[in-house]
Amino acid sequence: DLQKCIDWCSDNSHPLCNSVAQQYVGEDAEDIFQKEYTNERDIILDDIFGNTQPFECDPTPKERTLEHDYPDQAYYEGPLIDAHLHMPLLISLPGIEALLPFDEVPVLDKDVSMDQIACLFEKEGVITAFGFYSVLDSLTGPATSTIKKINTTHPGTIQAFLMPAPLTQPLYAPDHLDSIYTQNPGVYRGYGELATYFPVFRGTSPDDPEFLETYAIMEKHDTIIMIHPTNENLSAVDSMIGQYPNVTFLLHGGNSADDITAVLAKHDNVLYSLDANLYPLFDSSSAKEFTDRFKNEFNDIFGRTMREWKPRIEAHPDKFVMGTDRLETWQFEPEVGGTITEYFRLFIGQLDPEVQEKFAYKNAQRMLE
Repeated sequence: DLQKCIDWCSDNSHPLCNSVAQQYVGEDAEDIFQKEYTNERDIILDDIFGNTQPFECDPTPKERTLEHDYPDQAYYEGPLIDAHLHMPLLISLPGIEALLPFDEVPVLDKDVSMDQIACLFEKEGVITAFGFYSVLDSLTGPATSTIKKINTTHPGTIQAFLMPAPLTQPLYAPDHLDSIYTQNPGVYRGYGELATYFPVFRGTSPDDPEFLETYAIMEKHDTIIMIHPTNENLSAVDSMIGQYPNVTFLLHGGNSADDITAVLAKHDNVLYSLDANLYPLFDSSSAKEFTDRFKNEFNDIFGRTMREWKPRIEAHPDKFVMGTDRLETWQFEPEVGGTITEYFRLFIGQLDPEVQEKFAYKNAQRMLE
């Protein structure tokens, strides 16, 4: 609703307002607003929200709290890579929660800061993460400037993936996508998550011509593609993966273990992230509810994970990575991340010793290399 955007920007001094308005009403858009706005696109993160308060980090790992019958020595203590992390939004969009199937989506440096995320990683032993930045196609310019700043101030903390904001269209137009990666070499390590269960993907298929053109662009830029398939389109995903053997695909989601394993076994260029399909992250609405439920149901959750995934990981040791799938504000609280990390470290400790580091971080590291 353009009028609502204009009204909000008239009452809120925000350097991105002019960028949005120029996209829709032309070069003289700033005359609409009551305040003056800058055309400067190299936006510094702290300038967006004025949140410059220092963050005091306590890097002490969370104490183990999950009760189990496994020996303490069967606990992985090495490095981790989080291969599925949703980064907080880069700009504050009033009413955004009404447009997305989630609650309390955080805004970076307003609800969750980069210093907090870096501190969580230090506490959890996470050396880097695949971070999905959800960005409207009209804001890729200022968003990229902010992401460059993050890459500079927190080098190596986030491997940036550009994710089309699932509000108006499923993909960026191919020529626009190509220009983003051409003009910003090395900024983005991936494209996605393409969450094909979102309503905006309705009526599309991962093997449609525009999707295929997208994969070709990612091949050109040597970039990972992250897709969340559905039961209905997994066969199309399987088919198109075979058409692009030089593209690295990363999948995740609630498909059956047998179906996913069949796809992994068929193609050398695809991996799978085990994350929130293993625990009740999105069936909870607060950190306390999640951690209480996780502890109460731990034996059932862990037993199911062992039965379904341990033999498959050991049979295909180069095909699986771990992730947290953090997205909502409360999911960035230390208690939540510490609980998920404890769970994964215990699970990794039950794997064949020759497989443990591959699942924990080496497979993800290989994708980046």
